[in-house]
Amino acid sequence: MKFASSLVVAVGIVGTVASCRFSPSSDEGPTERLDQDAQPSTAQAHTPIEQSRELDTQIEESLQRCKAKEDLVRAMIAGELTLLQAAARFRDVNASWPKARAVVQQAYTGLPYEHALCRQVIAYAEVELRGQGSDQKDRVLHRLEAELAEHLRQHGKVCLPGDDL
Repeated sequence: MKFASSLVVAVGIVGTVASCRFSPSSDEGPTERLDQDAQPSTAQAHTPIEQSRELDTQIEESLQRCKAKEDLVRAMIAGELTLLQAAARFRDVNASWPKARAVVQQAYTGLPYEHALCRQVIAYAEVELRGQGSDQKDRVLHRLEAELAEHLRQHGKVCLPGDDL
């Protein structure tokens, strides 16, 4: 996913959450709603603002992770990183989000996390190469698949740089 499309998704999420957070509950009667809106307590007034700021922070962190992964994939495609080095760096980027491991493993069910990271890197590469010629796309994807297959043949599992063996 390109950075711009990530930003559009993030803005959509913020808008949806904001509309849900700031619209009155339908369970309240009209009088209750008017009284609460007219004189909110200090805690009630700050809670939505604080939640909005927290959401903004989470979105910004997510966009930074996406950008970092896109940069890593471009470096790998250019031959500056191997598949395994890129996967190790994806692991490092994911470390800033506690749910990342579960999300990656759910996307690649049945694979150990390290192997799933390699698959995620290859998927990012395929998206990055989508707009380029099919010869380059096929060549790069074949190179990555061959690198992964050779590593699995040699080690029996994915061993990323920095893993404790």
